[in-house]
Amino acid sequence: MPQIFAKETVTASKSAINEQPFAPTIVRPTQVLNDIRLDEAPFLLGYVITRPKPTAEVILATEAGDPLLAWWRYGLG
Repeated sequence: MPQIFAKETVTASKSAINEQPFAPTIVRPTQVLNDIRLDEAPFLLGYVITRPKPTAEVILATEAGDPLLAWWRYGLG
């Protein structure tokens, strides 16, 4: 039990903000990104670290593998 609390404490104490410049990477090519030239885009200067929902499709990710753009179906539509 103490190990669980220790792990949760370390996780909660980490900052959820990453302010290091990075270039996004395409995880899943889509038509939405067809006209966007990511290789010519400037670096992004930071992001809030998140986790994708289990049914989400990650489209763009950071160099560390964190999701940057994801979508999923919600409800019937």
